[in-house]
Amino acid sequence: MPLRLAFQGGTLRLEGLARDEAPPELACVWDEREHVFRAPAIDYAALVLALRARGLAYTDDARKYATLSLVSSLKQQAFPYQEEALARWRAQRCRGVVVLPTGAGKTFVAARLLLANHVREGGRVLWLAHRRSLLRQAARTFLAHADAAHPRSPIGLLTISGDDARWPSVRPEHDAVFSSIQTAAREDRIDFVEAFLRMRETRTFVVVDEAHHASAPGYYRLLSELRRLGSDTCLGLVAAEGKHSTPQLALIEAVQHVCLIPPCITGPVERHQRAAAPGERRACGG
Repeated sequence: MPLRLAFQGGTLRLEGLARDEAPPELACVWDEREHVFRAPAIDYAALVLALRARGLAYTDDARKYATLSLVSSLKQQAFPYQEEALARWRAQRCRGVVVLPTGAGKTFVAARLLLANHVREGGRVLWLAHRRSLLRQAARTFLAHADAAHPRSPIGLLTISGDDARWPSVRPEHDAVFSSIQTAAREDRIDFVEAFLRMRETRTFVVVDEAHHASAPGYYRLLSELRRLGSDTCLGLVAAEGKHSTPQLALIEAVQHVCLIPPCITGPVERHQRAAAPGERRACGG
């Protein structure tokens, strides 16, 4: 009997295997009532990969979810200093680190570059960071500017961390995977990372967010393994204070490039500072 994968009642249903035949995925459990194997719906990707790995032909009736063609209405253009950062990075043959102050748009610079010049051509992105908030920020930025990859649409995005998806959920249609370094560097996950790199013939571009952490053992081990697997194109993102002594003052350099209203930086308000009298203007701050 040919194999058939379907979705039923919140679980995956795998038909065509006898009870004594080894299921392709450990999560599969025999259903005595209907004489089929079942697995949690979240293990769909792992089950499909397992079927492919064993060379088993199957009909996939589970993949009937709708796909949305999302077109961003946000038309943000790069500022001059961001264009300069991109130009300098390209001049280094797409290797190195982009250094901009906090709030100056490092994530936007990287997303715009990769969507327009890499994802559009069928390339993939592996975005690594040590905090979940950074991963989600990057994924939101990619989604907001997905039209930069036109005519490639829609683009597939997946966030992986202890509170998001898992590495077995990665599928060939995912153009960009945003993974915590803690998850990707685990020894029991490196095979899935390698599978991600080999799902397409096009190369995978690696981004290391807050790259000053890259000397940590987990980062170093994973980046060394990625290089061994042939992924030698890497972009690092680092926040720096520039020539000033504080991140707030460093941001002024970027602000001055785009003719925004200059910020007014003040020290902390003293606890004993009196309240403003009615009609009195207060100093800029806060």
